[in-house]
Amino acid sequence: MDGDLKTLARLDESARLDVDGSDAVARGWLEQARTYVAGCGPGPAVGSLAILEAELALFVDRDPVAAEAFGREAVTSGSSLGETDIATAGRAYVGLALVSQGRVADGMAMLDQAVT
Repeated sequence: MDGDLKTLARLDESARLDVDGSDAVARGWLEQARTYVAGCGPGPAVGSLAILEAELALFVDRDPVAAEAFGREAVTSGSSLGETDIATAGRAYVGLALVSQGRVADGMAMLDQAVT
């Protein structure tokens, strides 16, 4: 599984580098990550992909509703596996997405959970 996470991390890093550049390139990396995770089965890679999906939904697509859903998926995945980093990042994206939707009190509460 360590090799799986390292590969996903490289895909994640590549997509993040392209968020400020070409949306098409970032989406290409995202599609590679989706294909890769589909072959991994249950595990941390699922939550890591959800984090990447949340980031792209929020910052590239400007779709806070989708970002919230992906963030919640990361929280669920990370929590069920005991992967606190994944769950924490998921909470942060849920919080940011809620604030972006105008649900400031709920979003700030979720962000507070992410950092404490």
